[in-house]
Amino acid sequence: MALFSQNMLELGIELAAHDPDYDDLAAKFADHFLLIAHSMNRTGPAGMWDEEDGFYYDVLRFPDGTATRLKVRSMVGLLPRLRNNGFRGLAAGTYTAPSGARGRALAAQET
Repeated sequence: MALFSQNMLELGIELAAHDPDYDDLAAKFADHFLLIAHSMNRTGPAGMWDEEDGFYYDVLRFPDGTATRLKVRSMVGLLPRLRNNGFRGLAAGTYTAPSGARGRALAAQET
């Protein structure tokens, strides 16, 4: 899901470079990517990352709010360790901050 969000973010940035109406789309997928990355890299018993093993494990969450890490090494646990895709083209540095409704909302949060 993180890779999908990152790919959609890149597409949104490319579109927003030509039409500012796509600023919100790019911002939405940036938010999704960051939320996924944050939840994956959370430490402790409820997080996927095991510092001792240096590996990502699936986490089983119970209805009462507790969680347990399933210590089964699988290909899924290796995928986050692979090299992250870098942004290419316009996304590499020519994109400016959102100017539409999303830009106003972000500016309001900063003050």
